[in-house]
Amino acid sequence: MQKFISLFPKKLTSSLIVMFIAVELLVTATDRFTEILRGQIQVAQQQQQQALTEVKQRIQAETTYINFLHFLALRTLYADRHSALDDVDWVTQTLPRAVRLNAFSYDLSTKKLILSGRVSSLPIFFRVARYFNERKDLTDVKRTQEVSEHDGGVTVNIEAKRVR
Repeated sequence: MQKFISLFPKKLTSSLIVMFIAVELLVTATDRFTEILRGQIQVAQQQQQQALTEVKQRIQAETTYINFLHFLALRTLYADRHSALDDVDWVTQTLPRAVRLNAFSYDLSTKKLILSGRVSSLPIFFRVARYFNERKDLTDVKRTQEVSEHDGGVTVNIEAKRVR
């Protein structure tokens, strides 16, 4: 075995051994550096996943809140629609047949009714005025009238507030 070892030059052998050790150290350092980078990547991925989860939860919470607001708005609109239809029906039932209606407005929030119309004569106007004054479901009744000189008709403007 001694003869076999003596066949290799000592400088070449020592150089190869040093190179082998250097390569081994380089491979070990590279592996260690790769492990450190993998750990850092894993921590960054966990932080990113946690941030994405928080954003997703916030979006879901906001979406739920927005959906709830939409539900409330639709419910309110639906309730107002019913009251508006009820109020329009009420007005058509309230209005005497003797009044020819020219303009009509109704404010849902204040329950204020404004009618503009025409009646054929002054006695009919007085009956319509008394009718509106005697209604229990109306308050603050205000009326103005203007008698036409051509045909004796009366233009009527009535404002009242509905009591529920």
